Amino acid sequence: MAIGIAAIVLGFWTDVDPRQSIPKITNGTAIMWDVARGVIASLPMTAVVMLGQYLSLPPFRTVATASERLVVDFFLPFHWSQSMTVCLAAGICEELLFRGWLQTGLIELAATSGGKPIWGVWIAIVLSAVAFGLCHFLNWSYFVAATFFGIYFGWCYMETESLLVPISAHATYDMAILGWTLRKKKPQVKPE
Repeated sequence: MAIGIAAIVLGFWTDVDPRQSIPKITNGTAIMWDVARGVIASLPMTAVVMLGQYLSLPPFRTVATASERLVVDFFLPFHWSQSMTVCLAAGICEELLFRGWLQTGLIELAATSGGKPIWGVWIAIVLSAVAFGLCHFLNWSYFVAATFFGIYFGWCYMETESLLVPISAHATYDMAILGWTLRKKKPQVKPE
């Protein structure tokens, strides 16, 4: 939650409101449509990661091992609703900071730097994705994967012009992967 608060504070300080491209709460149709697009956008990422881990491909194994060491032990005692709440908060707060504030700010900086934008949209997407990857650094494979996902979330944001799409994609991906990982790790109780 501190990340989301930081994004909003940075937004006030730099005049880049990270919430500017989230549909208003009164626009229920836009909210439902953007959430649906985000859920659909999460499917390719989720499928690739699950397939890579299922096939035990080396880069996916490295990412899975690093995340399981930290994440599984933390989430295993949680009730499923607590785990899903954390995934939702991560999707909201991280996207507010990395796409809503940083990526938007870099694009606005490029647009106001005189004449031709010196950064460009794709440079803003890549720079915010690298920052996202660095904040998720567990090992080099995990950094590369998180950076790739950051590029994907940034692209989703730019294509749809709604921050709610990458928020929904991020939260849905986290929920799916966490649920799948925990299901494999929870002790099986045999009926008596």
